[in-house]
Amino acid sequence: MIQHDRMEGSVFILKAKNDSKAKSQVEIKKYIITLFASSIIILTILCMLTFLSSKLILNNPIETGAYKFIMTLNIMISSFVGGFISSHRIKKNGMITGVLSGIPVLAIITIVVFSLTKNITYFLPVVLCISIISCALGGIIGVNFKKRKR
Repeated sequence: MIQHDRMEGSVFILKAKNDSKAKSQVEIKKYIITLFASSIIILTILCMLTFLSSKLILNNPIETGAYKFIMTLNIMISSFVGGFISSHRIKKNGMITGVLSGIPVLAIITIVVFSLTKNITYFLPVVLCISIISCALGGIIGVNFKKRKR
């Protein structure tokens, strides 16, 4: 009788382990999908802001030094929004989630800049650090953002 109880208990523990393993696999899939979607959102927002900025620059004469500032601002805004969206959906590890959502975009930005200019200037690492910081800030705020109850 005691062995039978132990066997049922071990079967219960085995089921609980399998359930938690399946649950963690579902969470990992949700995490990866959310990070991928937020990276796509960052790229989309960055392209839209770049398009709007180029229209603004073409219609209004702007000094040459302002181009870097405008592009950095576009990257900051899109990185912040992407970090916010990814961590708000996952609701944990805001800073890490925000940074992870921005890493694919930073790689794409680096590849594009390197392919266009054939060299890396001092400004690219600064922009990448600013982008990582804004992704992390978006992630922190996204985790702590609560929906208002009416």
